[in-house]
Amino acid sequence: MPPMGYYKDKNTNKVVIADEPADIVRRIFDLYVSGYGFKNIARILNTEGLKSAGYWQKKLYNKNLGWHKPEFSKRYLWENTGVKRILTNEFYIGTYICHCSYTNKINKIRKPLPESDHFRHENFAPAIISKEVWDHVQFLLNDRPKRNIRAGSNKPCHRYAGLIK
Repeated sequence: MPPMGYYKDKNTNKVVIADEPADIVRRIFDLYVSGYGFKNIARILNTEGLKSAGYWQKKLYNKNLGWHKPEFSKRYLWENTGVKRILTNEFYIGTYICHCSYTNKINKIRKPLPESDHFRHENFAPAIISKEVWDHVQFLLNDRPKRNIRAGSNKPCHRYAGLIK
């Protein structure tokens, strides 16, 4: 199943961009580039009344959330993990990556594979986000622990400095 912003056309069997959820994905990338964090982006999307990926999955595919999901997710509100999942998914630039993990058949444990074993399919789907914006967001995500004093390690300042009064 394609991620939020896409749907699979049953007639042509191709992945196509869905307009309204694709605008939400673009908004998430724009907000992150302009300096907002995961939690603030989720708060902005919730105050604007924009529905999360679970809503679009239900609307486009008529697929319900699992019975084990908490009540919070049935209200289709955004969480910071959902925002992070969208920002780190390469499908939004049209690249499909498969063979990322394997399951041990004996004890049913899923283990990740090294990146050299992944199968990458470039231009698999139409891109919602340009490659430049994607690269900029990935740079910001990788640079984030270095910029944030409290989250960084090997700093002369204690990570909880300024929080306790």
